[in-house]
Amino acid sequence: MQVRTFKGPSAKTVLDMIKAEIGPEAVILSSRDCSGDGVTWCEMTVGVEREAAAAPRMGRDEPAAGDQTPPAGWDEWHREWDEIKGHIMALMKPALRLDELAPRQRVALEYLEREGVEDNVILALYRRLRGAPSLSVLEPLSAVVPVKGWGGADWPQKMQIVCGPSGVGKTSAVVRMALALRRQNAGVRICVLNADSQRGSGRMVLRHYAELCGMGYHEISGPADAAALLGELDGYDKILVDTPVPGRGATLRSLLEETGLDVLEQQVPAAVQLVMSPLYGDAQISFFLRQYECGLPCGLVWTKLDEACNFGALINVPAASGLPVTALSFGSGLKNSLASARGTMIWRLVFKKQLPGDVAAR
Repeated sequence: MQVRTFKGPSAKTVLDMIKAEIGPEAVILSSRDCSGDGVTWCEMTVGVEREAAAAPRMGRDEPAAGDQTPPAGWDEWHREWDEIKGHIMALMKPALRLDELAPRQRVALEYLEREGVEDNVILALYRRLRGAPSLSVLEPLSAVVPVKGWGGADWPQKMQIVCGPSGVGKTSAVVRMALALRRQNAGVRICVLNADSQRGSGRMVLRHYAELCGMGYHEISGPADAAALLGELDGYDKILVDTPVPGRGATLRSLLEETGLDVLEQQVPAAVQLVMSPLYGDAQISFFLRQYECGLPCGLVWTKLDEACNFGALINVPAASGLPVTALSFGSGLKNSLASARGTMIWRLVFKKQLPGDVAAR
């Protein structure tokens, strides 16, 4: 949250300044009339929960320029800032007049709070709903959680780099995403590219399913392999890349350089699909978002949904990062266990605990 103080000769003047510079999302934290040396003025302190305009958000189409390495103490600064935001939100929450909302709106916000949706998101939803008793909570939620379904025109980039932390089900996600593309278009030419060939079990799974389904399969372990492979990739419509987990202190950008994927990225339009699980805590998710930021267009693939007991993260992460939800993955099998994301799927999951597979079976 950004906090700013505005001063002017009257409350109306200050409110006009706030509206012009920040907009309707500003929250007034304090207001007071001041005087001194025969002059009176109004002073207001406001907060707004958004990133500074100059700060690049993960998933933007243009790569960030300059050094991508965070400065010393960056993680500690983030931790301290999260604590400050928590204190500010604790002061602001009692001011939420939920009784001003329509009963169904109030019930929805109280439910989302129990599901672990963060206070700043609840506050943003409250501001949209207040004074609009007929407005469904799904309308402001849809603005908070962007969706770009897997396949089709939403992800036109030929190379999709699938990455994520250890144990999240990344390799399985690659197979499921490839099979989902085949279901959408039986004639699509798919190549599975393994940049994590040191892992024996994952390598066997990828090779097996690629050969079984008539897909191409290749492995790379460095820039030389990538350069040699460029010509062969011309014959495919879609390339799905399985990546290793970055080492301690490494980032996705350094990993792309190490594996040679940056060589391919310079020649083949690329996007990133970040595989995440709602089982992770807030601190882990924040760390992963910073670690996997690399300047390429990026989406979220949620896995292990059948193992989760609440789904607040499906709202919190897009709200904090701006990343769209690409796909929802569930169950232990590889076939028919990944669904291209749609808003209705996410809301059924959040509010009804209804997995996409449950919906399809009905």
